[in-house]
This record gives sequence, structure tokens and C-alpha cells, in this order.
Amino acid sequence: MSKKVILVLSILVLVLAVLGMTAFANKGNKSVNVNQRLAGSIFGGIEVSTFPEPGEPPVTVNRSLLNLYAKGAPGYANIEVVGGATPAAEASGLCPEDVQLELTFVDGGFVETFRDNSMLFWVLADPGNDVKNALCVYFDGRPATGTFDYVVTGGAGRYEGAMGSGTVEVTSWGVTGDLSAETGTLKGTVQVP
Repeated sequence: MSKKVILVLSILVLVLAVLGMTAFANKGNKSVNVNQRLAGSIFGGIEVSTFPEPGEPPVTVNRSLLNLYAKGAPGYANIEVVGGATPAAEASGLCPEDVQLELTFVDGGFVETFRDNSMLFWVLADPGNDVKNALCVYFDGRPATGTFDYVVTGGAGRYEGAMGSGTVEVTSWGVTGDLSAETGTLKGTVQVP
């Protein structure tokens, strides 16, 4: 081989090595903005008893199942939600003073499935300072409103190993006894490895 061919091949190998190291170094640093509009339905009113701590009396929780569609960044998705709520022990400050019932979700989570079958797994944020978790309910015809903080605990496909957080804000209208319609937003940030 000539010296020119060897030199060109050496430069090519060096360039490919640098590109490969750059791609490897950037892996895990991808931040995904979540800014979605939500719409769908809620089936609620399933009462179950749970035991919060061993030896403690059971707590009756109103379970709800939601089927929502999400549109916006990072893409169109279907969201399946399950959660359990109880009347709030004390006012959160998230509901107006004239609220007729404030509910706090004691557990819950959702799976967000995108068109390519990638998924994000969201769970209700642990209670603590500045965690939003309140559903403001009215019995006079006004829609219920709610704000909830969630954390991402993982994912599948392009979101495998994802972590992050977001806030859901919703408005819901009663349709029949146990069926409601809901709209809202999901905003947050997800870190993808």
C-alpha cells in the first residue's frame, strides 16, 4: 500500500473513533420535553379497602380507571391510568375555598404508550413538600379540577431506563353516575439514557 492510502485510512479510523466516542459520551444525556394535551374518559366509583400499614385498620379507597389520549411533545400517545382517592385530611391550598369535596390520591400511576410501542411508566409522586395532589369536586354542576405531580420510573423501547417528572392538570365533567369526560395537560421533562 502506498503511504497516501495508509494516511487516508489512518485519518478515517481516527475520525470514526472520535465520532464513536462522541456518540457514546452523549448517550444518556438526552432530555425530552413533555408538553401534551390530554382528553378521554374516567370510570370511577370502584370502592376497595386497602391496608396502608401492617396492623392498621383498612382504608376505603375510591378507585378510578382512565383512558386518555395525549397529543403534543414527545408524540401522540394512549394513556391508561389507575388511581385511588380518599377525601383529603386537610385542605391542600390547591382548591378554591368554595370547593365541596377535595380528594387526595393515595396511589396511582399510568402507562403512556406511543405509536412505535415505546412506553413511559409514571407513578404518583411521594407526598412531601410542594407535591401537588388534589382533585377539587363540586356537586353543583361545575367541573372538577385537579393537579397531580408524577415521576417517571422507567420505560420501554426508546424510553428504556427513562427517569423524570411532570405535572398533570385536569378538568372533568360528569356524564353518568360512574363515567366522566376529562381534558387537561401533562408537562414535564424526561431524561433518557
